[in-house]
Amino acid sequence: MQFNPRNPGNLPVKPNGERDWSSSLCACSDVGVCTCPCIVYGQLQTRLSYLNRMNAPHPSGGDGCGSDCMVHGALTVCCGIGWALQIGQRTAVRNRYSIEGNGCGDCMCAWCCTPCSLTQEVHEVDQEERALARAGAPQMYVQDGKM
Repeated sequence: MQFNPRNPGNLPVKPNGERDWSSSLCACSDVGVCTCPCIVYGQLQTRLSYLNRMNAPHPSGGDGCGSDCMVHGALTVCCGIGWALQIGQRTAVRNRYSIEGNGCGDCMCAWCCTPCSLTQEVHEVDQEERALARAGAPQMYVQDGKM
């Protein structure tokens, strides 16, 4: 069996080449993501960007208070639409990990359940980072699963 850091749980792949999410949308239990989704969004954006560039975990776990966080926070506080930024992020996570779904589903998840959507995305990135660390990726930072 070949090791795939983008499917470390070895979840079944459907005939279309896609798989299900590693965790349920209802597996959201982190208070931080419920109270400060902008910080989690910012961290996830920088972690995904680093994974795409370096194929290794972000050395500091991502920048939670950078520009991505500020934009998300401002849109949430001023207009109530910070969730709209998450549509593209959720699509990027789905595409990276070959997870079944579509843009309409991404929009509904981001709009109806921002914290749960973020938690599900973070879980996928956490799994890849842990798998890369076990495989000996150049950067050995491993997120402990809490944001």
